[in-house]
Amino acid sequence: MRKYNEIKRQKEAIFIRSNTKYLYWSATQMLTHLSITGCNIKSGDLICSGSITGSYSDQLCSMMELTEDGKNPITIGSHYEQRKYVCDDDTFVAYAFAFDRTKSKYKIGFGKVCCQIIPAKKYHDDDDDNIIQDNH
Repeated sequence: MRKYNEIKRQKEAIFIRSNTKYLYWSATQMLTHLSITGCNIKSGDLICSGSITGSYSDQLCSMMELTEDGKNPITIGSHYEQRKYVCDDDTFVAYAFAFDRTKSKYKIGFGKVCCQIIPAKKYHDDDDDNIIQDNH
């Protein structure tokens, strides 16, 4: 697998934006739920909320939601590429930051997370000549 630094920038498009104000449970509620169930939470631990979807079409946060389970393709970026699902070799980059617009001019960044969808491995079944796709 290629590292993100080695992946050439090809077509790049922003198609999902979100905000923690759309969370069903607040960070305080999630932390409380984790701690009362015996989770050993420590300072600096990362709590993942999952995708944060708002109420309107421009606040959807997964390809499944954006395309209504592949029924309606979306146009990605200025390249006018139509997509229903993510594809092999797609690379996703997520950036996150936190700040309070009313109280502070400082922004705390969490860096970026990069991942690439790699094709499933193919192998031959010894009993016959079929190629089997390993989806694990």
